Amino acid sequence: MITNWVVIDIYTIIILICLLWFSHKKEVMSSMRGKFLNILLEMTLFMLFSDILFRYSGSFSNSILIKIGNTFLNIGGPFLLILLYRYIDGWLTLDAARTRVWSSLILTIVLINITLVFTLDAANILYYSEIMIIIKAIFYGLFILYLIKYRSEIKKSYKNTLISSMFFPFIFTLIQLGVNNIQTEYIGLTLAYLILIINIQRKDMSEDALTGATNRRMLNIELEDRIELAKTGRPFSAFMIDIDYFKKINDTYGHDVGDKVLRDVSNILQSSFRKEDVVARYGGDEFCVLTDISDEEILNKIKDRINERVSHYNQTNPKSPQINLSIGFKIYDNKYLTSTNFIHAIDETMYRQKEKNHSFLKENASTILA
Repeated sequence: MITNWVVIDIYTIIILICLLWFSHKKEVMSSMRGKFLNILLEMTLFMLFSDILFRYSGSFSNSILIKIGNTFLNIGGPFLLILLYRYIDGWLTLDAARTRVWSSLILTIVLINITLVFTLDAANILYYSEIMIIIKAIFYGLFILYLIKYRSEIKKSYKNTLISSMFFPFIFTLIQLGVNNIQTEYIGLTLAYLILIINIQRKDMSEDALTGATNRRMLNIELEDRIELAKTGRPFSAFMIDIDYFKKINDTYGHDVGDKVLRDVSNILQSSFRKEDVVARYGGDEFCVLTDISDEEILNKIKDRINERVSHYNQTNPKSPQINLSIGFKIYDNKYLTSTNFIHAIDETMYRQKEKNHSFLKENASTILA
C-alpha cells in the first residue's frame, strides 16, 4: 500500500525534476555555482528515489536488500552535505586559511555521521538514530551561522536569499525528530533549491552583474511601463549620469580599478535615491535613474546630493581615482512619444553638463587621476 509520505516523496521528486529542467535551460546555471547546484539537485533526486525504493516499498521481503539500500542512504546523505557546503562556499570570498578551518570542521561532522547506525523494525521500517538527526540539524545550523558570520563576503543582492534558504533543511531536519521514520530533510532541501533558483534567476535577469544596479533589459521594461502610466496622468522623471574621464581612469589604473569605480558610483547613486526608484547601468560608464518625482526643484536637490556624496567619496578615498559625474535629467512629457526620443533628450542635457565639466576640469586634469 502506498503511504501518504510516499506520495509526498513523489511530489518532491516531480519538483526536483522541474527544477533540473528549468536550471538546464538557463545561462545562470552554467557558472561553477550553477553546476554545483545542478549536482545537488541530481544527488537529492537520486536519494529520494532510493528512499522510496528501499525504505517505503513493502514488496521487498529480503531485508538484506533493504539494508544495502539504506546503507547507501546513510553514507550518501553526508556527502550531500559536503556538496551543499561547497556550493555555499562558492558564494564567499574567504581566504584559504579560514576555508580550511571550516572544511575540517564540516568533514569531521560528516565522518561522525557516517559511523552512526540506523535500525530496522520487524516490518522493515527504517528508524534513524536521534543523534544522527541532531547532528544533521547542527550541520544545517552551522551553514546558517557560517553565512551570517561572513555575510559581508556575499554579494548584497544574494545575501538574504542564501541565508533564508538554509532555514528550510534545518527546520525540516528537526521535524524528523518527531516523525523518525520519515525523511523530511529532503523536503527542506528541495524548498531551499526552489528559493535559490527562483530568486537567483530573477536577480540575474534584472541585475547588472558588475555593479548590482538594474540592468539595461529591465530598465527598458520599466521605462516603457512608466511611459504608459504617464499617459494616464502619472508623471515621472529620468536622470542620465556619466563618469567623466572614465577611459583615462581605465588606461591609467587598469580595468580592475575601473570596475571598482563603477561599483562605487553605483553604490553612491543607490544611496542617493529612494528604494522605489530604479537605478540602472545604461551601458559602459553611463547610468540611468527613473523616479516618480516630477518637481524640478527637488530633482535639482537630488543632483546636488549626488555631487555632495561624490565629493565626500573623493575626500575619504584620496588614493583612489577622483570621480566626477556629468548629470542630466528630464521630466517626461508626452511630446517625446517614444522611450528612445526621451532618452536622447536626457542625453543632450547630460552632454551639455559634460562639456561644462570638461572645460573646467581640463586645467586640473591631474587631480582626477591623483
